Amino acid sequence: MDDGTGTIVDVSANHAYLSTAVFTVESNEPPADVTNLTASIGDSQVDLDWEASSLASVYYIFVDGSSVPIETTSTNYTIGELTNDVEHTFVVKAVNSAGSSAGVTVTATPKEPTEPPGTFTLTATAGNQRVNLSWTAAQYAVSYDVYRDGTAIATGLTDKTYQDTRLTNGTAYKYVVKASNKTVLQIRMSYRFHLLSRCRRILKIIEQAGWLESAVVKWTNTAEVDKYNVYTKKAGDTDYIKVDDELVRYYGSYYRVDAVGLEAGQYTIKIASVMDGSETGAVETEVINVLAHNRDVMLMTRLHRTRQLQAVIKITELPR
Repeated sequence: MDDGTGTIVDVSANHAYLSTAVFTVESNEPPADVTNLTASIGDSQVDLDWEASSLASVYYIFVDGSSVPIETTSTNYTIGELTNDVEHTFVVKAVNSAGSSAGVTVTATPKEPTEPPGTFTLTATAGNQRVNLSWTAAQYAVSYDVYRDGTAIATGLTDKTYQDTRLTNGTAYKYVVKASNKTVLQIRMSYRFHLLSRCRRILKIIEQAGWLESAVVKWTNTAEVDKYNVYTKKAGDTDYIKVDDELVRYYGSYYRVDAVGLEAGQYTIKIASVMDGSETGAVETEVINVLAHNRDVMLMTRLHRTRQLQAVIKITELPR
């Protein structure tokens, strides 16, 4: 029995239980036609784009009068293996269970490029031991090649981004990207980039101090890093001891570590930059003097202050 809310209520003969099921009600009207259908030509291909029809569940594309449609749920589709220099007709229909729209028609004539790809813009962003390249699309381009200092490092790219890794910090690199098609290469777009300096130059310690069984170090860094590993080493020891990550904090303009639980003595603290799970460089502090925390002295001081307080109380309680 339908209760009118889209829920099926099944009542058993003896009314011992109720079971429910929820279903989606399909529209009983076919969708409207898509809007703003456009066609962009390429070499033996045409790219179709359109705006969605609200009631459509799928779209049918008919090419050159074919009765067998291409089905897609996307609002764009690339049709390849077309004959160049021939006008092709494309009809896009919006479809749901109730039927289809009348259809929208567009024509386009793909062609083999007779001119080089258009100009494009190349940019680069530096990280620690890496450079991220990105560029805009070049008209008529089929693929892109990336060169570093005259050597090809990636060819035949169809994406418009590339990340160059495992570089040497502090080194200048020149990047060139070439857009190509079947006919001719585009003039190279180049970008000369000076990678960030070495960790020792960009990680700057701005404060270091020792205290009672603890040490504090603050530093700044302009490089891209995932995190920092911090280590302590007491004078005379051979191994560094890692500080808990929770003790390394970022305060907006600088980083700070509080190394606690240290014995009295002289310490060196090492700060290592981490990228992609690997330490990429490190700096060390100058010697930091950590003081002993004499708890016996603290106890005697507190006892002395307690006795002074008791004496004052006794004095104020003397009869007048």
